[in-house]
Amino acid sequence: MKNLLRFLMMLMAVVIIGNPSVALASYEEGLKAALRGDFVTARNIWEPMAAKGNAPAQSGLGNLYYRGLGVIQNYEKAIDWYRKAVKQKETAAQFSLGYMYYGGLGVPQDFQEAIKWYSHAAIKRHRSSLNNLGYMYSQGLGVPADKVTAHMWYNIAASFGDRVALKNRQKIERQLAPSQLTDAHNKARAWLAKYHN
Repeated sequence: MKNLLRFLMMLMAVVIIGNPSVALASYEEGLKAALRGDFVTARNIWEPMAAKGNAPAQSGLGNLYYRGLGVIQNYEKAIDWYRKAVKQKETAAQFSLGYMYYGGLGVPQDFQEAIKWYSHAAIKRHRSSLNNLGYMYSQGLGVPADKVTAHMWYNIAASFGDRVALKNRQKIERQLAPSQLTDAHNKARAWLAKYHN
């Protein structure tokens, strides 16, 4: 029994030494630190994970640099971390990269790039991306203005619980004829059937 215990302890040491990420704190621990306002701890937890390719940690670091929390605000570094995360199809980073292009933050403003990244995240039910696509279509930013398509995006986001999208949907409904509203509902159903069945 004593030998078995010693063997298991040596095996755990080999696993930890051979795979340092096992010894690292988890992404969730970094998230908990960030939520309580301890951004330096969050950064210290996420940096080694991000360097090893952890997409949520990369996205989290991007957010710290975007907002200047626990680090000096730096949009270029935020974008660099977001791009690393989107290579792994990380949803939050896709949204954030879209937002950076929308606002021209650290990159030239490019509404079509914003729509591209919002669309990637929308497929994964990212509510803010869905709502933002509705806004882009309602205002004709990067696409021709299309209130029917805007309603479709707002409707999908609202169906996933986005309260802002619900208000936006109600507002744009008043601008649509009954046939346009029917068309918007049909488009929303078709999109949901394609991506969420």
